[in-house]
Amino acid sequence: MMKGLTLLMACSSVSGLHFSPAPQLRRAVSVTRAPRPVLAAPALLAWAGASAPVIRQTAEGVSFFNNLRVPAALVAAAALKDAFAIQTTPEDIKNSRAWQLLQQVYLLMLILSFASEIGCIFLGTHAIIRLQADAGINPMASSLVEMLTRELEFEYVGVRCSFVTGLFTLMFSCALRVRYELRKSPALAASGMWFCFSVVCWLLTYNNALTVTYGGFTGLLCRWISLSTGQVFRQLSFFRPAPVLCLGSFSIAAFLGGRLVLSTLVKIADEDADGKLSAQEFLTFVRRLPRIVRNSVAKVFEAVERPSSSSSTSSDSGPIAPSDESVPKQWRRRPGPM
Repeated sequence: MMKGLTLLMACSSVSGLHFSPAPQLRRAVSVTRAPRPVLAAPALLAWAGASAPVIRQTAEGVSFFNNLRVPAALVAAAALKDAFAIQTTPEDIKNSRAWQLLQQVYLLMLILSFASEIGCIFLGTHAIIRLQADAGINPMASSLVEMLTRELEFEYVGVRCSFVTGLFTLMFSCALRVRYELRKSPALAASGMWFCFSVVCWLLTYNNALTVTYGGFTGLLCRWISLSTGQVFRQLSFFRPAPVLCLGSFSIAAFLGGRLVLSTLVKIADEDADGKLSAQEFLTFVRRLPRIVRNSVAKVFEAVERPSSSSSTSSDSGPIAPSDESVPKQWRRRPGPM
């Protein structure tokens, strides 16, 4: 039946006649057709990228780096403006090591945010110069991501990782700032701090769910560390002082930071305070380490303030109970059963 229908339609087309089969035959033909394959999302994207025309991606690349440089400059300005805002120690927390630790962490987080955003601006500017000058770059590609990961992977990964890192550390610092400034209202301070933490986690969740390449922030950070260390060691030479200074300064910073952490841990583990750490003290410290960390975090983010002791009393504080020394002996209350 199908062969006869096909032959009849071919003859009608040759003779110039228009043949329209019956509705039942049209339905039969449509039923017998093979269904179109349904492509999954990755296969569909791969098919679209393979069939896309190869065009010049210079203008798109310049726009990409400009779109990251402008917000990075705003974040860097905000971080630098507020970095030294809470370095003065009020009287109510002058003797508190926990609050002083919060101030130090706040300062370090904002300095890290500022440095990350400055790195984003620097790498973006350098990438724009290379794109506009055609400095050894082939801008022909079927998509912008293909061109960036092939020709400018270091700059592409660097600007993305630096911008996201600076933004997250700024939000973390805002959470610490809320806890510090609202310390007179512990419940409100804790609520604002945890709300800022929830915003940071939401931003990280969104970034990981809709990432373009490298599988989220963790993969992006690992790739950035790999590219950075590889570039430093490739450029390491006696006639190139910048990589040598970079590696040397990083080694000094890591050594000083590690020594500070180690000395702090030894001071905590040294129970008899003799300046030496025995094997028994070390094992005891390892067993107590989870509880020590939990207590330290609780002290930093405690929701209940300690009442401040003051020798002076205000005039409207109410009557003051007399002491036993000011009361005659015959008038003193004798202790009795509760």
